[in-house]
Amino acid sequence: MAVIPARGGSKRVPRKNVALLGGRPLIAWTIEAALGASCVGKVVVSTDDDEIQHIAQQYLGDCRHGCVVRRPPELATDQAPSAPVVLHAWEQAGSEFDMIVLLQPTSPLRSADDIEAAARVFAREFRHGEPIALTSITPALEPAKAAVLRWVDPARPGAVQPFSPQPPAKDAELHRLNGAMYMLSLPSLRQWAATCTPFLPGERLGYVMPAERSLDIDTPEDMRRAEGALAERLTVGRRATGLQAWKEGRV
Repeated sequence: MAVIPARGGSKRVPRKNVALLGGRPLIAWTIEAALGASCVGKVVVSTDDDEIQHIAQQYLGDCRHGCVVRRPPELATDQAPSAPVVLHAWEQAGSEFDMIVLLQPTSPLRSADDIEAAARVFAREFRHGEPIALTSITPALEPAKAAVLRWVDPARPGAVQPFSPQPPAKDAELHRLNGAMYMLSLPSLRQWAATCTPFLPGERLGYVMPAERSLDIDTPEDMRRAEGALAERLTVGRRATGLQAWKEGRV
């Protein structure tokens, strides 16, 4: 089950979740990625906003496995943590699922392929009734708060450890959370909602994403950078399509 939290308020980028990116509302990119991932059995948008609900329903279309959940006002403030929002969405629309992925609309460059690849890493370690969590990460190329840093051991694909001054292995590589995906078992989600700790209960897995798909929209400058990235992706896609057409003798 995928949960996409999208409240109406936003400080740095007004109405961020419905702001246009590449000609489409920001939230549309995440809805389409979730719908395109074969591992996702249900897509739930959690919002407190009428316009976001309308747009979400448009992009969910007549999908039988998609819906919008209205969250209560106390879960739509600046201070409201993510965990209770995700648990509320699960209680309202997804109680048959025991594997949940939180997809934030502010990561529009994350793809359906990313979700599926992360799910494969998660599924290898998943055990019913056990708290386990996976976070999406990217190489730490800039200074970051210790709370978002993780060590990755190249000898153990998918394994991560919270930051410590000394790396856990000689060849460990430093990464940071990119905010694109948080995968949790149901016990992990329940514990996270009860404690709201910065670390997800049972977090020991990571899915590495390249920097070019790890952009998190927080400022107007981020929106401009995302526009540039999407334009470059479209150009590359057109070139690849043209090359294939030439190889096949269609042009």
